[in-house]
Amino acid sequence: MNIYGQAPLLSGSFQLLGLVDDFKSFVWKERYTAFGDFEMVLDPSSKSLSFLSIGNELVHDESNRVMRIETRINRTSLEGEDEVVISGRSWESHLLERCLAPQRYGNAYY
Repeated sequence: MNIYGQAPLLSGSFQLLGLVDDFKSFVWKERYTAFGDFEMVLDPSSKSLSFLSIGNELVHDESNRVMRIETRINRTSLEGEDEVVISGRSWESHLLERCLAPQRYGNAYY
């Protein structure tokens, strides 16, 4: 199982930024009728954190989904260790960010 960080698809670069192989835990959920999501827990000293910033995306080699990083939280685990939690939703969640301008035909707006 390989997980890669990549630049945002809409930037047009389609560039892989690096391989994420030093996570403590990783959950990748795909859903049929809703957006998928993921959660990844890493050490604060992880070298992967350099390219896992909000807005970048993750690609999993066993999936055809692209996930977008939406949150990055520093926290302390129950065992007292510092950790970084990165989470987000599947790329289809971009559809929620569409803005539609009113259509104008002649002098009327619809």
